[in-house]
Amino acid sequence: MLHAVIKKKCHYLLKEQNNIRIPREDIITSTIFGPLRYFEAKEIYFFITSIAGIKTNLIDDSKLQIKANIDFWPSKKDTFNNKRRSCEPDIVFNFVVNGKKEIYIFELKWGAYSFSEDQIEREWQFFKSTKEDATSYLIYLANYVDTFNAIKASKNKNWKSLTWLNFLHKIHKIHKIHKIKHQSHNPKLQHYLDDLISFLGCLDFRKFDSFSHLKLNIDSDLKINYHFRNIGDDLISFLDCLDLRTFNAFTNLNLNIDPDLKINYHFRNIGTDVSSSNI
Repeated sequence: MLHAVIKKKCHYLLKEQNNIRIPREDIITSTIFGPLRYFEAKEIYFFITSIAGIKTNLIDDSKLQIKANIDFWPSKKDTFNNKRRSCEPDIVFNFVVNGKKEIYIFELKWGAYSFSEDQIEREWQFFKSTKEDATSYLIYLANYVDTFNAIKASKNKNWKSLTWLNFLHKIHKIHKIHKIKHQSHNPKLQHYLDDLISFLGCLDFRKFDSFSHLKLNIDSDLKINYHFRNIGDDLISFLDCLDLRTFNAFTNLNLNIDPDLKINYHFRNIGTDVSSSNI
């Protein structure tokens, strides 16, 4: 499926611009995460912890012992709020890392879809580890995460969210780290990451590299003094070229104001500059 989308054979089926009833979310879940089943446990662990934003130094440990299991759409029925309920997260990653269990519950949403009222709570209750020495995380991956962050994430520090664009940025970061550390030792993961980036690009998710590609006519001294190196500065200079400039009070006016008056009333901000203009 990765290559069918990359080669533009069926990418239109996964976009939201048609009315065909297609399980896009499930297809995308399988397409992106399915290939992980064919990687070594350590590579899967490195990928998932990086995506989840879990910092670990264990990945560089040559003696690291990892067992991995990936369960797609596992279903459970149990008691929730005194009622018999069921739930089915998209993916559950089970790791045993140097004898300790780690669980990563993934709930994915595509397009405008969001979670149901108590879906997150049920998935957490049914699939988190009950062992004292185990660690569990829930990762919510969606186009929009504001609602999740506002009403869900605060309930548990191990509930994390990221948008698909965040996901793409993390893929780029993993790609760079893996290339530096492993170079040509394992081209398989490198090919997978390349395909993921291309796949998401076909679905209109692309890395944003600020406005550095624009050829703006900016004074060289100004560049040095104000360090025009990041998106914020490039955006300011870009808007400045379009005559949309920051309003910095009336400090550029040559007003004939008594110097004592300036000292007494601290003519330094917009309010005092307006007063001085009326003198």
